[in-house]
Amino acid sequence: MISEKILGIVSINDGWENYYINACKDLNVKFVVINLLADDWYNIIKEAKIDGLLIRPSGRNETMKHLFDERLFCIDKYLNIPMYPSYMGCLLYENKRMQHYFMDIYDIKHPQTWIFYEKIDAIKFFQRYSAYPLVSKPNLGGGAEGVIFLNHYKQAKHIANKVFTQLKFYNPGIRRWRKYKHLFKYPVMEDPQRNYLIIQEFIQAKWEWRIIKIGKSYFGHQKLSDGHHFSGSGKVGWVKPPNELLLQTKYISEKSGIRAINVDYFETQKNEYLVNEIQTIWGGKLDYQMLINGEPCRYVEKDGDFILEYGIFHKNKGCNLRVLDFLDVLNNINSTPGGGK
Repeated sequence: MISEKILGIVSINDGWENYYINACKDLNVKFVVINLLADDWYNIIKEAKIDGLLIRPSGRNETMKHLFDERLFCIDKYLNIPMYPSYMGCLLYENKRMQHYFMDIYDIKHPQTWIFYEKIDAIKFFQRYSAYPLVSKPNLGGGAEGVIFLNHYKQAKHIANKVFTQLKFYNPGIRRWRKYKHLFKYPVMEDPQRNYLIIQEFIQAKWEWRIIKIGKSYFGHQKLSDGHHFSGSGKVGWVKPPNELLLQTKYISEKSGIRAINVDYFETQKNEYLVNEIQTIWGGKLDYQMLINGEPCRYVEKDGDFILEYGIFHKNKGCNLRVLDFLDVLNNINSTPGGGK
């Protein structure tokens, strides 16, 4: 037994909790599974004899996203139970609006973004904007779901007419399309985008970098284009990540208090780096997230340096590292509260 701590594992019946369960079994850590969707969820957690709560925030749809944000807020504020990821990490997860606000506040370079909640404001912007194309994105959705390229004013106006309620009663919205095993796409019927627009400048990127940080472990690789998108392409460039991106990811982690974090960066044609997304849960089924010279590896931060270590370090989608880092936080909760509260 590496710890006498008892961890609660949040379950929402999507199977992801199994990665945390397998990690706890691998590490011989005691755990209980807690259903956050239960009607009496608050009393269940309040009465559970746990030292901390392992979270997999939901990004299935906006309703589930709101449910998680509300219930985790109550846990964070009123139950005083440390959570991993932190509440801020869960709030930023699958929330492009909050990510934009966060990056603006901390002056983190990212594509220029405009968010509209009124149709008239969006139309006026589209009329005066002269550097098309633009990119429209939904607040929630990965793998380029719901991303629409707006090549001219008429196309942008058409999107605004679909998104915003017309005559106070009709709103078709925009539906995201999801890939099924790279065979075909199908519409996500339960969650149309309505009454807001997230618009970004179009970035002519060479590729995208994915940098992952879990505690003091870092991984990085390129996300290559399928001819249309980087996200969801399934194409990976296994090359050494730039040190600049490791340092930037460390900065974002420290400012947000998110100890397990994934930051995707565009590398532009001018060799600049712009943050595309910040997440605390990421895809990837492999037991490694970085290869150098064909060998699985990671960087470990030690005394301000990044030390390369070879081996398999991303078991159970990184949950082994998450559990170890959370235990380290719990064992030092008075001096390092960032991973919980």
